[in-house]
Amino acid sequence: MYLTHRTEIFPTQEQQEMLAKMFGYRRLVFNKALEYLLDKYKNLKDKRKEIKKKEIMDLRKLIFRTEDPYKTLLKEIPNQVLDTALEDLIQALESLWKEGKEIKYRSKKSENTARLYKKNDTNFQPTGHNHIHVVKLKTIKLAEKLRFDGDVKIITFTKEFKRYFASITVDVVTDFSIKKTGRHIGFDWGLKTTLTGVDDRFIVEYNFDNSKLIKLDNRINKMHKNLSSHNSSSKNYLKARTKLEKAYKNRTNYQEDQIKKWASELVRRYDYIVMEDLRMGFMFKNKNLSKKAGEAVYYKIKTMFTRKFNQYGKKLYLVSNTFPSTQMCSNCGKVKQGKKKLKLSNRTYKCSCGFKEDRDVNAAINIYNCQDIKENVI
Repeated sequence: MYLTHRTEIFPTQEQQEMLAKMFGYRRLVFNKALEYLLDKYKNLKDKRKEIKKKEIMDLRKLIFRTEDPYKTLLKEIPNQVLDTALEDLIQALESLWKEGKEIKYRSKKSENTARLYKKNDTNFQPTGHNHIHVVKLKTIKLAEKLRFDGDVKIITFTKEFKRYFASITVDVVTDFSIKKTGRHIGFDWGLKTTLTGVDDRFIVEYNFDNSKLIKLDNRINKMHKNLSSHNSSSKNYLKARTKLEKAYKNRTNYQEDQIKKWASELVRRYDYIVMEDLRMGFMFKNKNLSKKAGEAVYYKIKTMFTRKFNQYGKKLYLVSNTFPSTQMCSNCGKVKQGKKKLKLSNRTYKCSCGFKEDRDVNAAINIYNCQDIKENVI
């Protein structure tokens, strides 16, 4: 099983310079390879059958190991940066073909990251209480001891507002499985309440602290106003931008911390959970819902829940997004159609059979009882 521990690192000045070269080289390779494909194929979206993975990886010999400045820079940094940069482009192409997600050139403002993978036993070697030895970077100090014992496979370095972090992926052999409970729960997504769940005994709700989010949002708005008051070429502008980045990061950290706590609680109580495989595209197109839908971080919740349940030998299952969980009566099974369909403004489900319930609770009951489910794979 592969588990990842993300922690802050404290590189020396020499190591910071090496990391800067790695970040820059990754951007350089990605952008050059993307430029090569665009020059050759023009419209990448319609060339799925023509563009092969081998052709992209062959750019290593064709360009990056034979031409300067790529050849010279590669001698100074770990070679894996080249491979992972091209793999990132392949992944971006897959997202373009499957989801229509546009491929953008990597910029210095948003892409200070580089990934290394293990090629041999000397690449990564945890040493001491909170240190790890990385090829060409030598020994790096970690903010905390590596959480998992096992074989280090991948390390991803990132720089965020002048701080450095490492996501260390470890192949562990420890058995994390816990006692089965024989229970499961069905969850319905919502805007008013992020998650409404129903099991065989209770109705449970998970939501972010609204007062906390308002406080964090006010901080972000204040930093935006502060940023707009400075000239974009001044040092004060850079300081204000760093503070704004920190404000956004604080909001993200709060939400991720809450999601992890929810996941830990659920994995102890249930053998598996069932969720709707929701497609958020229509919500992001609605100007009244897009901001709220984005704040609810549905995809992040689903991903973090899946990882936690997989870690402990349990599962997260998905119900098809075509399943009429909201429109179906959980008492008699009748489905509302046409003009009788519930709108987002209708918060209570009422059926001709006399059944009356909160719309989110009714949907969660339907999801709990649904048999047509599939395992979520990430």
